[in-house]
Amino acid sequence: MKDTELTPSSGSKEFDVRQEFDLSKISADKISADDAKNSGFDIVARAWLKDHPNATKAKKDKFVNKFFQGYRNRPSRRTGKPHSASPDPLVLKLVAALPGCRFSENDIARMHQDAMAVENITGALLEEYIAVNVTGKGWAICWGSTIRATDLVSDEGRKLQIKNKTNTENSSSRQVRKGTDIVVWHRLDANDGRYYWEDLNNIIGHGCCMSEEGFREFALKALKSNPKMINLNFTEEQTEQPDGA
Repeated sequence: MKDTELTPSSGSKEFDVRQEFDLSKISADKISADDAKNSGFDIVARAWLKDHPNATKAKKDKFVNKFFQGYRNRPSRRTGKPHSASPDPLVLKLVAALPGCRFSENDIARMHQDAMAVENITGALLEEYIAVNVTGKGWAICWGSTIRATDLVSDEGRKLQIKNKTNTENSSSRQVRKGTDIVVWHRLDANDGRYYWEDLNNIIGHGCCMSEEGFREFALKALKSNPKMINLNFTEEQTEQPDGA
């Protein structure tokens, strides 16, 4: 798909997507040349224009602001929020009542919320790890959920949904893909623990060599650089292990 086919206003092979969105005037004090380059904006913007060929200036401005807000709020830069959803009280009672359980219902609730908070940030870290590895290879992350049902898009218009595990996708997500050419990729098989990095590497091409080891190294390095991305309030009492642990 040539750039000139993406929007009626493209006009020529020298079509400049940044000029189309007039980045020089939209939040000019916030969008740097490095942000525009490193975020993969050009690729995502072309795909967005293909889906919205008659977009008004207001809609283009909204897309730009949403995209860069998502890019700047990536895990390595954000301050995390604690998981706010409360677990089912009956679940807490059942776990606390198990033979050998030495945790109170409050302890179990806290551990559940902490685990959910970490699992949520893991999914966001996955997208950032992929973004780092596909930059310059014709692919980009759709920061800010700017393209419907799509997390990763290529300069040829190929679209991927990224899922952390095979059991994290709901029926509504599958329904959104119905009738589209969007492909779903899972990092981890929830049934047998297999990883599917090789499949993603083959899709990206260009000698891409992402791996679970690489992802773990990236995630731990990001956490060391920005400990606030995971918002857990450990106390000395909470970090103590039960006897025999």
